[in-house]
Amino acid sequence: MTQNSERPHVHLIYLCPEYRGQGLAKYLQHYIKQTLLGAECSRAVLSVSRDNVRALRFYQRHGWQYLRPNLKHSSTDFYCCHFH
Repeated sequence: MTQNSERPHVHLIYLCPEYRGQGLAKYLQHYIKQTLLGAECSRAVLSVSRDNVRALRFYQRHGWQYLRPNLKHSSTDFYCCHFH
């Protein structure tokens, strides 16, 4: 994760294929939230491919909301999540 004056950016959330579908992503989401809250950050942003339907569903279920297109990568969009 990196932080700029606007909001931290989560570079990558990735589970190896053999670990997908086991509920581990929710633990990663919790870790990210707790780490950011501990650093006094209440929100973050990440980019995700429009073709990654599984990731998009996960992010949306866990509070990530569409922010804007990623102008540097035409197939990805930015999503933002506010942590409480």
